Amino acid sequence: MAYDMLKALYNFGKKYYTDRNNQKLKDFHDNLLDGDLYELDFKKFIEKEFSEDDYYSLLANLIQDEETEKVKYYSSLMKSIIR
Repeated sequence: MAYDMLKALYNFGKKYYTDRNNQKLKDFHDNLLDGDLYELDFKKFIEKEFSEDDYYSLLANLIQDEETEKVKYYSSLMKSIIR
């Protein structure tokens, strides 16, 4: 019975963090493509003049950051890197 309870708690915790991280990634990309979207140079965005390492590094930091309200700042930082 204790094993089943621990397994249920583990699965609940795993689902919580997975759902939270998925929502953060969705919000990041929504913010990246929203708002001052027309200020971005689409050619630079499509041609990836920014480094993929920059993108993945930023995403890794976003996921590790416990404060979900910072997603908009990460999106703004990525927009600045693209510019």
